[in-house]
Amino acid sequence: MTSAEIESARSDVERSRVQVTETLAELEERVTAPVAAVRERLDVGALVQGHPWTSLAVAMSAGALVAATGADERVAVAAARAAHDASHATLDAARSAPSKTMGAVSAAADAIAVKLALAFIRSITAAEPGAPPPVRRQPVAGSQPGT
Repeated sequence: MTSAEIESARSDVERSRVQVTETLAELEERVTAPVAAVRERLDVGALVQGHPWTSLAVAMSAGALVAATGADERVAVAAARAAHDASHATLDAARSAPSKTMGAVSAAADAIAVKLALAFIRSITAAEPGAPPPVRRQPVAGSQPGT
């Protein structure tokens, strides 16, 4: 590649960068303005401050509508039932915690005992490198084990 070709490629890259930057700025401007407008219109705090009496009337109407449908009573009953069920579940969990803890402690103690027993057996049966195999006693003829 000649230096003229390299320079041409560099200028093409620079033009592309400028184009991309301008396009991104334009897209950002197109998106940002509508989003800001929607945020302004949906700003509940500003609406309430700007129209306090209208906001109060809307809130009271919504409350009356909910009360007329009985939805508030159904929600209150469901919330009370859920709280009651949750309290019983908590009580059951608290009652079963000691037995679960004892079970876990017992299982851990069993595991430790097994590991200690295996280590003891291995230490008894392990031979030193180069030592002859352990001599095993042969039962005496005519004797029975356990007598």
